[in-house]
Amino acid sequence: KSEAIANEASNLGPIVRTIDGGTISSSFDVIAEQSLRGGYVQETIGYRDRIFVTLAGRVDGSSVFGEDHRSQFYPKVGGAYVVSEEPFWSGGLANTFDVFKIRASWGKAGNLTGIGPFDRFTNYNPISFGGQTGLIPSSSLGNPDIKPETQTEIEVGADISLLQNRLGIEFTYYNQDVDDLLLGRELSPSTGATSRIENVGKLTNKGVELMVRGMVLQRQDLNLQVTALFSRNRNKVTRLVEGTRFGIGGFSSQYAIEDQPLGVFYWRAYARDANGELLLTPDGLPQAERGIQSLQNACEVSETACFAEAQNLGLDPGDLVRDHDGNLSGIRRDGSGQPSGELLRLIVGDPNPDWTGSLIANLDYKKWSVRMQWDAVQGADIFNWNRRNFDRHNYQGGYDYGRELKGEVPKGWANATGSGLIIEEYVEDGSFIKLREVSVSYTFSPNTRAIRSVRVNLSGRNLLSIDDYTGYDPEIGISGRDTGVRGFDFGAVPIPRTFTLGATLTF
Repeated sequence: KSEAIANEASNLGPIVRTIDGGTISSSFDVIAEQSLRGGYVQETIGYRDRIFVTLAGRVDGSSVFGEDHRSQFYPKVGGAYVVSEEPFWSGGLANTFDVFKIRASWGKAGNLTGIGPFDRFTNYNPISFGGQTGLIPSSSLGNPDIKPETQTEIEVGADISLLQNRLGIEFTYYNQDVDDLLLGRELSPSTGATSRIENVGKLTNKGVELMVRGMVLQRQDLNLQVTALFSRNRNKVTRLVEGTRFGIGGFSSQYAIEDQPLGVFYWRAYARDANGELLLTPDGLPQAERGIQSLQNACEVSETACFAEAQNLGLDPGDLVRDHDGNLSGIRRDGSGQPSGELLRLIVGDPNPDWTGSLIANLDYKKWSVRMQWDAVQGADIFNWNRRNFDRHNYQGGYDYGRELKGEVPKGWANATGSGLIIEEYVEDGSFIKLREVSVSYTFSPNTRAIRSVRVNLSGRNLLSIDDYTGYDPEIGISGRDTGVRGFDFGAVPIPRTFTLGATLTF
């Protein structure tokens, strides 16, 4: 149960610090209540310290979902085989491989907190009208049959230890299917609302995880251990109800589209020629790409769908235009080679990274310990909404407006970009390499019976970021736990650089 009350007032009088001493500008009271329950049974069976099997069953329930879908059963089974414990492993193999274990598992899980406590209802909000109180429906329709997402995952991997445990390798491959995907779906205005949370379809996650840990140096007073982590995930929406795409957030810039990663940036893009250069207007200004949106949608699915939609529109398949990457598209040109037709929506970026990784080094020398960690995220795009707002000339002070004043670009350049909402201009590479942490510690024993040892530690976090992002920090997350809206920078507070000095005393 939770309740939040907030009141805001302005124009307070001198020395007045109470709400009723000014003009109350806003006031709200929010009450929420939800119930979660669960129980599980799990059993692990081992045979001769080499074969292990785990069986589990879990029942979870949440009050936030429809009455017929509140309780779900999630089974799980896993197994591991320590091959290096077999008799045939002795001899040459045992001298090289200390441990060789293979493992596999299958299981299901759910999303108990995927929606708010009362999101399944069409809620009503209080309103004052003509001095009287009343109620109006919210802009989000309820869905009494809403149910939790169900995640089914298969995982296989191996754990290997070599060279007298000085080198360790862990490898995992997984394939995860998510059914009944929960997303806020935009609705037609004729419904009387703008959105509704629904079970809209399916998506998949496939990826690999690799960890390599090695003892580089091992001496009496000197030890150096290095750990490298690598992970790669490929996300794709495989099915959506009633159509192949709809907006999921980010000021309608991020979409769920069949056969595309979840949350791709989907909006206006620059018109370009066959070489990928900007196709300017006769006045020398940039412009958005135009064509036939239904044809573009079909071409994004496959060439077969593209040809079928062209035939449906009465177009000659030989007249289909390819984009500057050589892909069939719905882009059209008039007789003078200028864009023609309706403004197109195109995929202009993907917030999902190609891969992530970390490199961690731990050095121990006598009473000194040093730890260093680097983190990397590569291939993720960011929509820099901050730059989009401040570069546009209607703010009378942005970067693009300054370029016009200096004569670097023709007059109207910034307005041509901003009025067409060509967000391709503001989708940037969010790849980065960060020096996440450096810590140095020293341990000594003071000359006293009361204190056995003292450990003094100095550490710094987020000390350096190597990136090309024009904003404050490419590592952003303004949407919190929302996995659909990612890589969206709008007033995000950058991760701070911190320094910590501490001491640990052992008595």
